[in-house]
This record gives sequence, structure tokens and C-alpha cells, in this order.
Amino acid sequence: MRFNMNNYVKVKLTPYGLSILKQQHDELESQSPKIGPFKPPSVDADGWTQLQAWSLIQIFGPHISIGMNNVPFETEIEIEEKSS
Repeated sequence: MRFNMNNYVKVKLTPYGLSILKQQHDELESQSPKIGPFKPPSVDADGWTQLQAWSLIQIFGPHISIGMNNVPFETEIEIEEKSS
């Protein structure tokens, strides 16, 4: 199976993951106040948030390690299949 890092994946964010997104927003807003208030990402009916794979890694990679107690998203990731 081949997977392109531009493909979308879905994760279920934890409160810690949302706090990471808010912190990143707040840092950006301090440099550019016009971006507006923090808005949590959209979530589907089952609680999944969609991101491109590279974005997931860029945002949450520094916050993930083996054996950690506080994770930014649940450990199951849904990989979206591209339709032919």
C-alpha cells in the first residue's frame, strides 16, 4: 500500500490536543492579532477530526513520545482511502 503525506487522516483529539492547537493559535495571534479568536477544528458525528497527514505530524509530532501519559489524540488513526 502506498500512502501520500498529502492524503487525509482522521484522529480523535483529546483535551490535550485541543490545548496544543489553542496554544499554537495564541502564539500566532500575538504576532498577527487579525487572525481572530481560536476556533476548535470541526469534528464529525463520530468525533473524528480530519487533517492532512503531514499537518498531523507537524502539529503534534513534538508532543508525542513512547510511554507518555497525556496524548494529543487517541492512538487509532483512520486513513482515508482515495477513490479511483
